[in-house]
Amino acid sequence: MNKYNEIEWDDEIWEFFGIDDDIREAWDKRFGEVNVSQCLVSLREYLKKHPDYQEKIDGYYGGNWAIFIYDALERNEKWRKEEEAKSDGS
Repeated sequence: MNKYNEIEWDDEIWEFFGIDDDIREAWDKRFGEVNVSQCLVSLREYLKKHPDYQEKIDGYYGGNWAIFIYDALERNEKWRKEEEAKSDGS
């Protein structure tokens, strides 16, 4: 589990580092490769627009970027499922 703590965000080039292949493969298997890719792009855009992100990451996620990303993936999945249910009910 220590690998997960090594994920970092570089705010100069707006990129995540330390998402090893095994971590990415686990996320892709759980959430779908396309969904993970889209979520990472969305997170990148969010972080660009919110310069106070580090304070939030430290406060809500103990500074752990992997937990932040995983939480975003879970919220995104929940939103997708709710949207699909709405579409099926129409």
